[in-house]
Amino acid sequence: PYHYALMSSGLPEFLDLARVTRQPLERAGRIRIGKMSRLREMLSDSDSDSEVQVHVYAQDDGSGQVVVRGEAQAELTLVCQRCLKPMQQHISADFRLVWVRNEREANAIQDESCDPLLSAEGRIKLAELIEDELLLALPIAALHEVDRCEASAPEPETQAVEPEPPAKQNPFAVLEQLKRHR
Repeated sequence: PYHYALMSSGLPEFLDLARVTRQPLERAGRIRIGKMSRLREMLSDSDSDSEVQVHVYAQDDGSGQVVVRGEAQAELTLVCQRCLKPMQQHISADFRLVWVRNEREANAIQDESCDPLLSAEGRIKLAELIEDELLLALPIAALHEVDRCEASAPEPETQAVEPEPPAKQNPFAVLEQLKRHR
């Protein structure tokens, strides 16, 4: 019989969606961020040892389509785009996907609450799927709350000094001086 190769966290390395058509799958566990190279590039220095909490459920919806639902949650260290300092942010990704084998099946999805999960053979690397969903859940620009951001600190008050307006110079004064020097 077929057995899922489990990651140390209790999650399978691959989801075999062709098998799910006969038997539903439900798993929960953790994935190290160190396994997600694209996500690591978006984070501040040392999140490699952090983990993502994952719960994934896949089953045939009764119409022959395999639906994969799940959630992933993590505390990530992003870089504030205002002050460029590290900041902790809770990221949560809920997803609902329908396994499709090709573009034609993807275009035929009727349920708008589901996104297509394209795989010709139905073997999906779980860490990559979770990484994709977390990347989609990241904020466009990570920002500290205004009152916590160093870049938003109030400027020290200084006395505004009005510059003195330049003295108006008569445009003919230069000619007058030239005339005197003759």
